[in-house]
Amino acid sequence: MKNLLYILFSAFFIAQTVSCGGSSAESTGDEKPSDVALSLFNSVEMGDFDGVRYNICFSSEKDEALFESYLERAEKYAKGKDKSIGVAGFEVVSEEVKGDSALVTLKGKDAFGKEQAFIVPLVRKSSGWKVDGSKSLLHRK
Repeated sequence: MKNLLYILFSAFFIAQTVSCGGSSAESTGDEKPSDVALSLFNSVEMGDFDGVRYNICFSSEKDEALFESYLERAEKYAKGKDKSIGVAGFEVVSEEVKGDSALVTLKGKDAFGKEQAFIVPLVRKSSGWKVDGSKSLLHRK
């Protein structure tokens, strides 16, 4: 289940080429970019679909709907599956904030169990920091 969600999640980001806009999820706005990036990756690992939705944004309803369809398919697949697989132990390596954008580097295991560093782009919205759904999360160091 973890691998399917992670692969679907990753494949979707590779295909995206638009800039990020609003999200239907509300945030307190108190989180740092690294908190949001870590939360998103941990949500993916744990099969927490609401956590994924909460921490990401898209520029258009069409892109958001496409992403939602991927998540719905993954949720259907995950029903009844054991979600106690644990977190891959992602940790923050660095956080670079420039105005309303940020890059967070996380270190953890990829979908195949190999240790990787991931560069996660974020944007600041009125509701707080969100992972930029228009960028690939597979930029590795």
